[in-house]
Amino acid sequence: MGSISAISRATDYLDIFTVGLDGHIYTAYWNPHSGGWQGFNRVGDLKVPRKATVTAIPHAYGAMYIFAVDENGRVCGNQWNQHDPNSFDNGSWDGWQQIEGMTAPPGAYVGAGSSSPFSIDLFVCCADEKVWHIYYHPRRGGHNWRGPWAQLLPAGISVVPSSPVNAVSRSDGWLDIFLTDKDGRVMSASYYYQGKKWNGWWNLLSGRARPGAAVTACVRAPDQLDIFVVNVNGNVCTAAWNPGQTDGWHGWWEVGSETKFPSGGWITAVSRSRDMLDIFGVDESGRTVTAWWSPGANAWSSFRQINNGGAHAGLPLTSVSRRQDYLDIFVVGTGGDKVHSAGWAPENTDWWHGWWGIGGDFSAAVTWGKYRLYLHTLAIHEIRSRYNDTLHISTAAAVGGRTPIKTYRYIGDQKPGTLELGDGEVMDVEDDDVVVFSYAIVNNGHESRPVIERRLKQALEVVVSKGSNAAVGIAKEAIASAIGAAVGGAIAGGVIVPIIGSALGALAGWLSSEGVGILFKDCDGPVASGVHAFKGSELRAKLANSKTGTEVLGKDRAPTSDVAGDFGCGAPSDYEVFYAVQRA
Repeated sequence: MGSISAISRATDYLDIFTVGLDGHIYTAYWNPHSGGWQGFNRVGDLKVPRKATVTAIPHAYGAMYIFAVDENGRVCGNQWNQHDPNSFDNGSWDGWQQIEGMTAPPGAYVGAGSSSPFSIDLFVCCADEKVWHIYYHPRRGGHNWRGPWAQLLPAGISVVPSSPVNAVSRSDGWLDIFLTDKDGRVMSASYYYQGKKWNGWWNLLSGRARPGAAVTACVRAPDQLDIFVVNVNGNVCTAAWNPGQTDGWHGWWEVGSETKFPSGGWITAVSRSRDMLDIFGVDESGRTVTAWWSPGANAWSSFRQINNGGAHAGLPLTSVSRRQDYLDIFVVGTGGDKVHSAGWAPENTDWWHGWWGIGGDFSAAVTWGKYRLYLHTLAIHEIRSRYNDTLHISTAAAVGGRTPIKTYRYIGDQKPGTLELGDGEVMDVEDDDVVVFSYAIVNNGHESRPVIERRLKQALEVVVSKGSNAAVGIAKEAIASAIGAAVGGAIAGGVIVPIIGSALGALAGWLSSEGVGILFKDCDGPVASGVHAFKGSELRAKLANSKTGTEVLGKDRAPTSDVAGDFGCGAPSDYEVFYAVQRA
């Protein structure tokens, strides 16, 4: 668990939702008559991955809907119905139901928006790398979901499975959605009820961020849109649209560039009164911070820490306005066992008030993390070729048998020296999960880059897929031999190979075999390769006291013993690869 969802379904009413250690969904509430926060109380028997986010949306007449994807991949919803129209406290949950038979990656984010008081639109990024959509509108005879689910504008876009889609309504009948696609493009699409169709996708002002990064949207006045995203450099960037701008979106502008956030980290935004904007996040140092913009301002404020608050870097610092000019924020603290809240009101002349713990003995421990395993530095002591090595780098990582995440980069001609790399992708890792991370670096100046990219990714996918499947549910001390047996069966005909660590000897021949088929001519050949396995709890412990959020995990020294002397090549290559973990 690591995030809180919060809504205000009536003036001075607050409802929050989260996932407990047991994988069940819990809620707490506050209103002027409740005598403080009440809860946490379990909402039914649905079980979801502990890293899942519960999406909440207000509905008509004090009702509300919540959505989540359970541990079996079912997209489910539950509605709170108000029994007494004069009392927002008197109601009950209908119970969890799968929505029109839809399945998605377990724990995937469910985006929700409403273009009218009675309608709801849902969006999920699925394993086919497309956005799937369905909408709800009451009608006689029941069956209010207007299904079936369908791909939304599938042409021209591929998305990161499970990544967030943010939806907002800028005025009645309009709905706009935002996301960052698989290529790192900040994208948008929109719907207007009179046209009765979706339009898009558009890459907004050529904006880019980490693939799958959250793009937060906020409406501060009718027909006024503001969006926020953390770019690849860790800066918060914003863009804006209104009907008076005949040339479309304006931006991008950086907000508080002196404050850095994990690339792709969450920024939340709220408008507490017309044309006011407040944004919130947890920066790379783990500080809970805020910045704001008001109508008379020429620029955004800088970020300020809220009452010395702290949380895990990049987590959502959830924000909501329960009445005009009032703000409430929620986050799981660094201890990982308590939901904390702070509040701001215009009568508070001394800044924010809080933090306060919510929920008594309720345990909301953070038992997962977002990590990026990546290649940190490459030290080239000897090259394989006579003058330059032409380098291609590919990485792959898999967690508990899930679909591997793969990268490729062409480095080009290199001589002995040191390179800063950074190749790798972000993944969600439970403490009990085993992550298998593999990489291969080859010298190849003869074959085309697309062919090398495809074959390197295919090869490493086999390694991490078989390795991570073999490591599920076994003791730490048995992981190395289990992965060696599984991967050895794939690349060495059933032989158990010493696969953990530098794997150049185990993988070199296989990369040029019929199974992979990378052609190596003259002085070409693999120069470095490695396979490593980590428990999620190891990564958490490694970063627990990190001041930078990045730690080197180890290094592989990969000297080769072959000399292609007949071709006038250089000495046997000698590469040293440092690999690291970063809190994302």
